[in-house]
Amino acid sequence: MYFLAKWNPLMSIRFSQLVMLNVLLLIPLCVTVYAETATDEIDVYSGLAPVMMLTCTDLNFGVYQIARGDRGISGDTSATLNWSLVYDRDSSSDVMTAEISFTNAGLDSIALSDKPEYDAPAPAVCTVSGSRVINSNIGVSSSVSGTFPFAGTGGNPFATTLAIPNSGVTGMEGRMTVPATVALDANGSGTFVITGQVWIPNNLSADNYGSYKGQAVTITVNDGL
Repeated sequence: MYFLAKWNPLMSIRFSQLVMLNVLLLIPLCVTVYAETATDEIDVYSGLAPVMMLTCTDLNFGVYQIARGDRGISGDTSATLNWSLVYDRDSSSDVMTAEISFTNAGLDSIALSDKPEYDAPAPAVCTVSGSRVINSNIGVSSSVSGTFPFAGTGGNPFATTLAIPNSGVTGMEGRMTVPATVALDANGSGTFVITGQVWIPNNLSADNYGSYKGQAVTITVNDGL
């Protein structure tokens, strides 16, 4: 027995579409992706800090009114500079005050001048800053360990009206008292005071009067770093 099917063109079209769909499913999908860019800025920092620094004021022994000729002494007269903290009522604080004491002075032959044009004696005050050592002591040293000479000079900042001597006195010497250490705080800073002594020969002449300056002395601090 035979059946004859009638050809339907719609079935042919659907079959063709099904075959095409299967073929497309077997073909890898290729999609073009375009690259994108993004930017940002980076700030770059560094810093420069000072190394350990030392600043010192000058040491001023003051101006002495002293007799000419033989002062009735054997040897030199010495003037020693010391300091202390004295309470000042006006500022309600302790103020550093210098003190001068004489040895082998002779009878009324030398005194510290209190003329207003002369600055009062003052020790050298040294300040350390910037050390990486904190809450500890560091070493202090001087380029001169013994005595040093004085020579006549002009331009004394502590006695501007004093001229250079006509003839500098021979044998006038000084010595500084420098502490061996200085205590630093939590910021690596500290302060120390330098005092000293000056020797003035006997038998001065009028030509010896004037302004004098001692040998330059270098102070060094060393924190060991």
